[in-house]
Parts: sequence; C-alpha cells; structure tokens
Amino acid sequence: MSNFTNLIQTVKIMNKIFLTTVLALPILISSMELNAQNTSGMSESKIKSEIETLMDYFFNPDHLNYQDQVALRANQDGYIFAIDGRIIYADYESYRSGAEASYAKVQKFIESKRTNSLIVALAETAAACTTEFQSKYLNTSGDTVILNGCKTFVFKKIGDKWKIVQENGTHLNR
Repeated sequence: MSNFTNLIQTVKIMNKIFLTTVLALPILISSMELNAQNTSGMSESKIKSEIETLMDYFFNPDHLNYQDQVALRANQDGYIFAIDGRIIYADYESYRSGAEASYAKVQKFIESKRTNSLIVALAETAAACTTEFQSKYLNTSGDTVILNGCKTFVFKKIGDKWKIVQENGTHLNR
C-alpha cells in the first residue's frame, strides 16, 4: 500500500508540474517575443536603427541650427533639458526660447561628430541614447568655440516620429 500511495503522490506532483509548465509556457514565450519584437512588430534592431539615423541627423553640422534642433524636441508636458548637473529648461517653451537666443550667437557649426554611442530600445515607443560628442562652431564674433561632452537623450515615438522628451549633458572641456 505504501508504494501505491507513493506512486499516486508522484503522479499528482508530475501532473502539477506538467500543468504549471503548460500554463506558464505561453506566458514565457510571449515574454520572450515581447523582448525580441514589440507588439506592433517593430523589432529592437529597427528601433535602434531609427534612433541611430536620428542621432546622425542631430549631430550633422548642417542641422545644428535653431529650426532643426527645436523640431527634434517634443512639444509636450514633461520635457526637461539639463546640463552639467543643473536643470536648465523644465518645459518645451523655455527650451525653445533659450535655443533661439543661443543659436542667434552661432554663425555656423564647422564640425560635429559623436562617438561611443549606446542606444537602447526601451519599448515600442521609448528609447534612449547616450553618446560622446565633439563639435566646433564659429560664434557671431568670428571666434571658434570647441564644445565637447556627452549627452543622454530619452526619446518617445509620437505618431510616426521620434521626439526628444528629456536630455542631459555634461561638457568635458569646461
């Protein structure tokens, strides 16, 4: 009788393990699929590629101007711009007017490049990029200004466009 009772207990345990596995398997597979591919079918590599393209545009000297840079930011609540450990702008409108004043002092960017970038797809509509950059520009006085640093951007996909919703930077040559 004892062996029979043990056999029944073993079968019950095996049934629980089997049922747990069968019930958990779809959740596990679904979780793995969400990591590999977001719900709309946009893969992590596609998101990273889109952010890479946006960062190439952002740091292109031809696009380092008021109109192009302001257009890359999200005009919505929650926008934050910080530099060297201080929040400079806590909303889009403050950023826009500050950028207008800053770019008025720039003749043109001579060069700009980014290095050591890390792009992370956080979700279907969220991503982040941390990168180092080196740039030179001519100010309105004709002086060459060197601006090197690192920045972290947080992106949100709004409609079909990625927009910067938060950014933080540190200047390395000040």
